[in-house]
Amino acid sequence: LSTLRATAGHADTYVCVLMAVSRFSANDEICRQFADGGCVRDMLAALKTYSGNRAVVRSALFALRQLSNSDAVKCLLAELGAIELLLSLCSAYEEADDVLENALAVLGSMML
Repeated sequence: LSTLRATAGHADTYVCVLMAVSRFSANDEICRQFADGGCVRDMLAALKTYSGNRAVVRSALFALRQLSNSDAVKCLLAELGAIELLLSLCSAYEEADDVLENALAVLGSMML
């Protein structure tokens, strides 16, 4: 969890750490641990900070997509205002299918 925060200032390294988070998000308990550790909040902040960096946006959305399989993460995303941010990213990246797919998948997961 600390690695995610420590690399947030370095886009390329942050992308790699986000991909690792996605791979570790295998079950509800692990997803809740990431959420309880502040990772979801950090990823949303990174999406705002790096909103113009497609690689970071795509990776953060993919990690959130994996994490949003947990009901606890879905609730946290809603509490933190993720819906507005996701819709904003969809508008900003309307031509980028990889970004749209992950943003819409997170939104869809939140609705389930």
